[in-house]
Amino acid sequence: MTRPVDFKVWVPGRPRAKGNLAAGRFKGVHDVSTGMREWTRAIQAAILEHRCNPPVKHVPFFVRTHFFFLEDQWHRRGTGRYSEKPDGDKLTRCVWDALSKYIYSDDCQVTDWDGRKRWAQEKSGLWLTVRELGSYGQVDMPV
Repeated sequence: MTRPVDFKVWVPGRPRAKGNLAAGRFKGVHDVSTGMREWTRAIQAAILEHRCNPPVKHVPFFVRTHFFFLEDQWHRRGTGRYSEKPDGDKLTRCVWDALSKYIYSDDCQVTDWDGRKRWAQEKSGLWLTVRELGSYGQVDMPV
């Protein structure tokens, strides 16, 4: 029996979103998000020691994402909450897709999640928590 997935890691770098689609020249659409591939690679590098081989199937997961964006002289907010682009759901989508095939087999296995966007004074990045919730019959809520 393998140990359940349960870890928290820091991913340094500027968080990037996924899902900014634009119409192409030949009737197609493509994602115009910049820096998304590099951000995905940074997430995968940070979780490498927790990688499941093969990825866990048919088990629900909890994912917590706390994104931090660096303050500068033009962007100072008293609340600490980052209420600007990119959207939280698009940031989270990029993280969930980065975890696919590394931790779980498909991001549809994420049944519980929590997310925040905040200003940071020293460095941009992401605190990522991933926890396997057990069988579908159990009611496990992470704290």
